[in-house]
Amino acid sequence: HDSYSPLILTEPLSRNGIRGKHKDVHLKRTIGYFSGVNFITGTIIGSGIFVSLGGVLRYSQLNVGVALMIWLGWAALPSSGGEYFYLKRALGSIPAFLFAWMTVIFTEPATVAAKAFAEYVVQPFYSGCPPPEQVKKIVAATTILVLGILNCLSVRWATRVQNIFTVLKILALTIISLAGVVLIAMGRTENLTNAFSGDIPSVSQIGEAFYQGLWAYGGWNTVNYLSEELNNPAKNIPRCIITSMLSVTVFYMLMNISYLTVLTPKEIVSSGAVAVTWADRVIQAYSWIIPLSISISTFRSINSTIFAKARLNFAISREGHLPIIFSM
Repeated sequence: HDSYSPLILTEPLSRNGIRGKHKDVHLKRTIGYFSGVNFITGTIIGSGIFVSLGGVLRYSQLNVGVALMIWLGWAALPSSGGEYFYLKRALGSIPAFLFAWMTVIFTEPATVAAKAFAEYVVQPFYSGCPPPEQVKKIVAATTILVLGILNCLSVRWATRVQNIFTVLKILALTIISLAGVVLIAMGRTENLTNAFSGDIPSVSQIGEAFYQGLWAYGGWNTVNYLSEELNNPAKNIPRCIITSMLSVTVFYMLMNISYLTVLTPKEIVSSGAVAVTWADRVIQAYSWIIPLSISISTFRSINSTIFAKARLNFAISREGHLPIIFSM
């Protein structure tokens, strides 16, 4: 039951220190339903919802109704199942092997979120000018190092960090969502009236608009990487995914509507960070909350990426697709 020892050996090592073909190393089940939900929502809700609404609207031809339908429609696309093992079962070892290496090396490294985190953390100290690249790189590298050490030392503390930062981020989303409800009650519905009155986008433009929302919904499959550590996975995996996707979809819809109560579609498209522009209009004295929230969100995304992708490394190593040291 020691959280500092996440591995269980069910068979001893052979004389040369290398295990046989048996899958004899397993992870302890230390993650509950609440933490599972937090890992999914924490991974999905990164910086995307704060900045990527403009791309969806742009390719929706500034048609508010179509854009909102796309944000809602994304919730219907995910299906449960870790990609690696499903690819292996469906297509064999080679496609699964290629997917695993591409994921680990190119598509989902923690450095992407770390650089975004460093950008928002450092920016307030360099008002009026861009922060030096060296400073951002140092902050990003330090963040990865600290969280990497934390994840190596204790699964329990890594989970606690995820839970705490997810709760803080949810508070920021709640502020934006409730503000939108209040503004609608006050009659700020100019941009929502006749939502489908704009130009109708083509099929290719709708596809591009869906593509723009990929970043904001990425991470729905996080719990599948943690299934070996999740308590009662047969019950909790579907519960975690359903709860998380419903929560994320509700928040995304409310936040998009909140943005549209203050900003026109053209203003949203031209804004580099929609949430920051919204805050400057609605809560001027407390607009610093939004950059802080984005920093918290990206920090939590780094932690969840390290936590989840380490399990991918462990799994593919156990299958013989990475050096065995990754599953020891």
